[in-house]
Amino acid sequence: MTIILDRVPLELVPTFWPHVLPHIARAINAVTTSETPEGILSELLADRNGLWVIMEADSPLPFLGAAVTCMRQTNNGTVSEIRYLAGRQGARWIRQCLREFEDISKASGADLLHIEGRRGWRRFLPDYREIRTVIEKRL
Repeated sequence: MTIILDRVPLELVPTFWPHVLPHIARAINAVTTSETPEGILSELLADRNGLWVIMEADSPLPFLGAAVTCMRQTNNGTVSEIRYLAGRQGARWIRQCLREFEDISKASGADLLHIEGRRGWRRFLPDYREIRTVIEKRL
């Protein structure tokens, strides 16, 4: 099975949102956050964050997963941040998608990739280091 990671064009975010909402809701409900699905959608529609879908090439729906990302400037350089990432059957796609996020981030000029999430994510990220509640890898 071929797994595809694809960024959703801004104009299609409203169409894709119902399909990714269960994944995004699960991601925000898994951690202590003040974020809401409505707030995340607002940030996506304002083009301050990007929406990504993870799917099987031969059977795109239902999506395997979804992610919300952003780029920002920090005193350590340009950071590409995976703010939310969740889905089903993650063992099938998580490592491939993280490698693709790393490559895309580096090609976009990022110096660092941050991943926010639960401590359980560390088992998928052996070459990252924990800083606060964010996991970082130099690209």
